Amino acid sequence: MRARHLTIPTVIAAALAAALAPIAAAAPASEEVAELARRVQGSIAAVRSGTGPVGSGVLVDAAGHVVTSAQLVPAGAAIEVVLGGVTYPAKLLSLQTLADFAVLKLDRAPEKAVPAPLTDPVSPELGSRVVVISSPEAGAHELSVGHLASRRAANIIYAGLGKAELLESDAAHPGQLGAPMFDLAGHLVGVVTGVPTRTPATSGYAVSAGTIRRIVAEGVPWNGLEAMLIKGEFAGILNLPQPAGLLVQHVLPGSAAEKLGLKGGTVPVTVAGDRVTLGGDVILAVGGISVADPDAGEKIVALLRQLKADSPLSVTVLRRGQKLELKRTP
Repeated sequence: MRARHLTIPTVIAAALAAALAPIAAAAPASEEVAELARRVQGSIAAVRSGTGPVGSGVLVDAAGHVVTSAQLVPAGAAIEVVLGGVTYPAKLLSLQTLADFAVLKLDRAPEKAVPAPLTDPVSPELGSRVVVISSPEAGAHELSVGHLASRRAANIIYAGLGKAELLESDAAHPGQLGAPMFDLAGHLVGVVTGVPTRTPATSGYAVSAGTIRRIVAEGVPWNGLEAMLIKGEFAGILNLPQPAGLLVQHVLPGSAAEKLGLKGGTVPVTVAGDRVTLGGDVILAVGGISVADPDAGEKIVALLRQLKADSPLSVTVLRRGQKLELKRTP
């Protein structure tokens, strides 16, 4: 069943119940969706920047962290978030362009915060109903009801050096960038992204709440880094001196990764249907731990988490065919 898309005002409860009445019996009851919308609308934000389009976001804690689409907040742009009718300047904390999501921090905690918490992210079953509620402009919401079609671990290494999980659903579409996706119990299950899909245009993707939680709630050991794991034939094409490496895609200006000296890619290409940016560093080892090690991810994350901000760190990279040692000194 294809998703139904409705545009509704911020005060949505009464109008929503009537608007959803024609939905087939297989869909959730309009009263159930209306109640869900009432409970979560306080977490839904409008996000805008000086150079990006206006889109949506979701408040995930009382401290003022907002998750949105990376397309809405280009690095270096001034960002504003409208939440509950109040406009807040916001700072970009993490930008993950391949998975197309970003984490923002409001300049102050909202006075009447009603977050959609990430404390216990839910993993909905395939085929279960999900609801996406966006705020394409301040003062209005758009709601879509659909089902979860698939989930997959994308070959995208975000700041925590783990793979991003993507949820495919017919409730998501490109006009809802940054919008939160909920299950019928009101749990936040993901945030809509603009990741390209090889499936029909009736489907879209959301980054799972579990992935977002690892960025927001648990913190990240390597701020500002986005990389792609390359191995096998691709590693051979790039002449890596070992079976696997991390191809750096983007480095956020002012981040710990930039201060270390890591360089992002400059040439976007498509390889086997996936977007890849070439020309950046390939990380071969971190703190003496080879990326080709079968347990490299866990070992590197454990190492980075125990290091202090001023602790020495050595990273081996391949840059334009030459091995380099990047070192952070106290």
